[in-house]
Amino acid sequence: EPKEEDAGLWWEGVAPEDEIGVGEYCLHFSPLLDHDANTWDTRLVATATLCLHRKAPPAGDHGTGNAKAGRRIRLHAIGVVVEECSLKVVSAEEKTIPIETVLYNDDVEQLCFVLGDDLPEATPAQLFIKYHTRIYKDDEHRGVYVVQFADRPATASTEQSLSTLGDEGNDESNSEERMVPGLATHFEPVDARRAFPCIDLPAHKSSFLITVTAPSAYDVISNMPVMSQEEDKASEEAVPLKTVRFERTPRMSSYLVCWIVGKFDFIESDIILPYNTDGEKKDTPLVVRVYTPVGEQEKGRYAMEMADMSLKYYSQNFECGYPLPKLDIIAIQNLDALAMENWGAMVFLQDFTLVSSETPLSRKQRISRLVFHEVMHQWIGNLVSVKLWKYLWVKEGFARYLEYFLVTGFFPQWHYWDHFVAEIQTDAMKRDEAKWTHPVEVEIANPRDIVHVFDMISYGKGASVLRMIASYIGPTVMWKGLRMFINKHKHGAVSTEDLWAALTAAADGAVDINALADSWIKASGHPILAVRQVPSDEASTVTYQITQHPSSELLLFPLSHSCTDQLSVPLFIRTAPGVVARVQGSSKWINADEPAQSTYSTQLISGTDTTLTFEFKDAGAPKQWWAILNANRSGFYRIYYSSEILESITQGIRQGQVAPEDVLSILIDAFSTETASHPDLQVSTHAFLDLLEAVSQMPIDNQASFAESSTLYVWTQVAKILNYWVHSLLADDVSVLDASTSAAFAAYVSKLYAPLMDVLTLVPTDEREPDTVTTLRGSVLSQLAVCNAPSSQQQQPQQPQQPQPQQRQRQQQQQEDTARRHKWVAAQAPLVAKYFAAQQSQ
Repeated sequence: EPKEEDAGLWWEGVAPEDEIGVGEYCLHFSPLLDHDANTWDTRLVATATLCLHRKAPPAGDHGTGNAKAGRRIRLHAIGVVVEECSLKVVSAEEKTIPIETVLYNDDVEQLCFVLGDDLPEATPAQLFIKYHTRIYKDDEHRGVYVVQFADRPATASTEQSLSTLGDEGNDESNSEERMVPGLATHFEPVDARRAFPCIDLPAHKSSFLITVTAPSAYDVISNMPVMSQEEDKASEEAVPLKTVRFERTPRMSSYLVCWIVGKFDFIESDIILPYNTDGEKKDTPLVVRVYTPVGEQEKGRYAMEMADMSLKYYSQNFECGYPLPKLDIIAIQNLDALAMENWGAMVFLQDFTLVSSETPLSRKQRISRLVFHEVMHQWIGNLVSVKLWKYLWVKEGFARYLEYFLVTGFFPQWHYWDHFVAEIQTDAMKRDEAKWTHPVEVEIANPRDIVHVFDMISYGKGASVLRMIASYIGPTVMWKGLRMFINKHKHGAVSTEDLWAALTAAADGAVDINALADSWIKASGHPILAVRQVPSDEASTVTYQITQHPSSELLLFPLSHSCTDQLSVPLFIRTAPGVVARVQGSSKWINADEPAQSTYSTQLISGTDTTLTFEFKDAGAPKQWWAILNANRSGFYRIYYSSEILESITQGIRQGQVAPEDVLSILIDAFSTETASHPDLQVSTHAFLDLLEAVSQMPIDNQASFAESSTLYVWTQVAKILNYWVHSLLADDVSVLDASTSAAFAAYVSKLYAPLMDVLTLVPTDEREPDTVTTLRGSVLSQLAVCNAPSSQQQQPQQPQQPQPQQRQRQQQQQEDTARRHKWVAAQAPLVAKYFAAQQSQ
């Protein structure tokens, strides 16, 4: 052991990845199964051979940073206990360097091999380690952990077994299903170090040769195809064993390593991709498999079809092939996430893999999104990795954005961008308006904090900002930029700046993406644009004044870290149909007949105050005219329209002139600004209730097509808004309306929901009804029950317990929401009474 006063010196100086490079890991895992107890030994025995080299000191160091640097090898590790180790320099002499001791430091999650001599710089060496580590149980789904698999007892004969299979290959016999324990791995973001000593960082890429010794009755899967499999006849274990060796992986990050020991059936398809990894347009074969529980392989066919479609699409549009010879989707029961993109061996939660004839549409939609997301990671995330975890949003934001891009492209009848707006973007905005938000790109000091940025900001806000940029520069430029990005950085690692550079180059310098987008990523919050119509210099024009506010002005409590800088904001302008108009200074006419023109135009604004003046091609300014400044809700910002503009848009909704996706956007923003703390951003109660009434008059599809229409998302938003109003104004604990106003408001709500209930009906008529429709019906019926009996006490559903620190954040958010609600109720009660009094007098 080193002297106590010297022990700390072994941890000083540069980070391990700056001293040691690992070119290849040879890993052999030997888990032990107690067959009688039907459980795994908690100690995982393994060996690792690391082909490594010592790096030259960083520029300017000149070897003075730490005199011990040449006599140490530091690796990331948690719970790894070294039993034997040796170090051999790969040279003609094959010199062995003695290892004096191994030190452990749990604070930095590292171990240190103290060498008896200096390891020469840039000289290949092999570090052999025999060690044991922990197999995790009890719902700890990290590192190597236990997962349950379905098994069936052996039948009397093969013929009898085959005779019990149904049309879908499912066992219809009376034999009881039993569960057997298997093993799975989950290493993202920093848990590979729990399974083997390594440089556990996304930018540090190495190849892996993986070997697993496991019970012969189990299937063993890893990132690459099986290279060899041998029965271990010499084993003294009670359970027969086999040793499975897998082919060498491409260079990849440690968190993508995967091996699974379980019981599966599978289906497979052989597909042809149009490009190889070198970017050559050349047919490239690929085997796609879906591993399912025993006997349920046909239920994996839908997921396999989604994988086939997305693989071909990404390869074609990235102009880059998939570099591995196979891609698996592996369904398991125990996983904290819905899926994990391990290269070549994607792991999915079982409930989000299997599809039968009874599976509702909403579950199939979710599975489609999930497959498109994880397959995209095979390129951005795996082939092109992030340099540091602070750039997590680059891979996760793009995966979330492109999953919706593909779903909308393959299934346009689902109107899935509306789902993105209603669920992903809206939730991301709410999180971005909370006290405990953070920038999309956030510095991370402690590796244990990385997991906390796998959240709606990195995924949802990141995807929303990318969608805004793509809408501004156009899909052609976006895909060109992605092609440049992937083919330049494949097998490497990237930062945010690398992405901006690729998109700017794709735009041929016409747009500086870094100047446009970087502040959106590196600051918390987002803009609120207050839009008012002001007198124009000319009678033939209409002028809008736009004032940019930070989103913190929606809150009752100030933020110390909110975005105070004025952002560059792309506007997406759609105007009343039938009138050809344009922004002064723009060459693009909106609603023009020319095929090259479109129904909306883009305009980039910046600064606190901006003036937009619209001019009209054929005549002067029409009396009834409006402009929506965030068409399709393409931008990640809210818009407050003054009462005058909102009334014009409301009239347009009554006349069927406003597209459902724009109605959805207006509802979302009107409700958020209606509850704002800033007095200049509050929509009048009269205008807001008129807006809801106009929306209720929009045509509704019949029940069969309602679930696949944009109208579903509009009504879902209406229900969210009215749920807030009903339970705030009519519940016993905050009874603030007099009897007359309560009755008038209840009648208003009932009348508003009448056309919807004509379509929904009181009970489902289809067992496969999507969850979205079921949830909407439940919310509406709950509100109507309150309206029919406003004096009844409304019990709010209990929120499930959240893990720390999310539980503390949730409690804090609930307290803020309660304070906001009480303030809102106090302000709204007299205004609601005034509104219905005016209605009755009319």
